[in-house]
Amino acid sequence: MDLERLLDEQRRLSSNIILEDRFSHIDRVAGIDSSYLNKDDSQGKIITAAVLVDYLSRDVLEKIYLIDDIDFPYIPGFLFYREGKNMLNTIRKLMTKPDVILIDGGGINHPMGIGLASHIGVILKRPTIGVTKKMFYGFCTKPTDVGESKPIILNDKVIGYAYKPNKRSNPIYITPGNLISVDSAFEITKNLISKHKLPIPIQEAHNFAKSIRLSIKQNYVPASQIKDL
Repeated sequence: MDLERLLDEQRRLSSNIILEDRFSHIDRVAGIDSSYLNKDDSQGKIITAAVLVDYLSRDVLEKIYLIDDIDFPYIPGFLFYREGKNMLNTIRKLMTKPDVILIDGGGINHPMGIGLASHIGVILKRPTIGVTKKMFYGFCTKPTDVGESKPIILNDKVIGYAYKPNKRSNPIYITPGNLISVDSAFEITKNLISKHKLPIPIQEAHNFAKSIRLSIKQNYVPASQIKDL
């Protein structure tokens, strides 16, 4: 595993990130999330779900999933190389292209400035937003009041926002991935939050991926025999 080569790739691709709104309207948004089956096993699988949602009505329009082998270990800062391939393939299977893609992963809050959401946005040349449940990179004062937001600062610049969606939940961390501004990434994500802490598209993708994982486990399908179902 040549991490230096991957770091060089991240540096090169990060120069292509554009933090401006490169969309004229938002009708449909997609949420992407992954779940794991036997992730600590040599035959472990990754299950990635994509759910397309109407931006205004929040109705689910389409949902799909793909299953693939886990072929890269978990290393902080290199999540794309573990989850990215299956995410890209899943997004490409959507029948309707989303105007914006929300991803359970970091955006520009990354040592090389290119987290999972940014990396996918650069490759697809699509607007992406990164949403995480933990602070990964940068500095931020934790918001404590419901509806409160605090800027995430890196090198004296605002690169995103921490947001407390409800009383019982910890904050989520929202950063642009690519082809979207910091403020638009925050506002779009905030507008898509309902009763859960995560925005609806990601929450729906999370639930869908989890349901597929549970279905496989309940039916006792050996990991070595699992393919795209």
